[in-house]
Amino acid sequence: MLDLLPHWPVDALSVINAYVLAEGQSLPDWPLSGLFDAAAIIRAFYLHADPEQGLQTLATLTPRTFEKLIASLYSKMGYNVELTPSNSDGGKDIVASRVTDGSSQVLYVECKHYNGPVGVEVLRRLLGVVANARVTGGVLVTNSRLTRGARNLIADDPRLHAIESPELLRELSERFGRSWPVLVDRIVGA
Repeated sequence: MLDLLPHWPVDALSVINAYVLAEGQSLPDWPLSGLFDAAAIIRAFYLHADPEQGLQTLATLTPRTFEKLIASLYSKMGYNVELTPSNSDGGKDIVASRVTDGSSQVLYVECKHYNGPVGVEVLRRLLGVVANARVTGGVLVTNSRLTRGARNLIADDPRLHAIESPELLRELSERFGRSWPVLVDRIVGA
């Protein structure tokens, strides 16, 4: 596990989790506590980027680079991703699919690189695209935040989900490590 740090903290956590899963029943309490402490230290030291630096990095991206970053994130989350053309995308920027437990999941991901809040009309369009295509669901990912109306629509329809800036920063740090802001070009393949 130590050989994976500092470059692969997510993999180091996976090693700890696998070991706890395999040996946790037979370990005394003190080594088990030590493993949990090690995981907490890895999360705190390696996986949480400075939020201000993360927000500044997101703000400097072009909308297309932001879409590529989100596609890379979904790929890292285990999805097969297809980035749609930058023009005429049909109301979705990314098609993310995977098969888990024998069932297929297809998500339409709409990326909004905004300075202000994202309104309910964006989510209504996404819901229309999701309903028309009969896919599993739609996800709005933004470097900003949602309006109250947008949050209410998400609460009312289980096919919709949103990832706002705090959750996005957390996901990026967990999947790419806390130095992701300086590695964006490498992550998106620029």
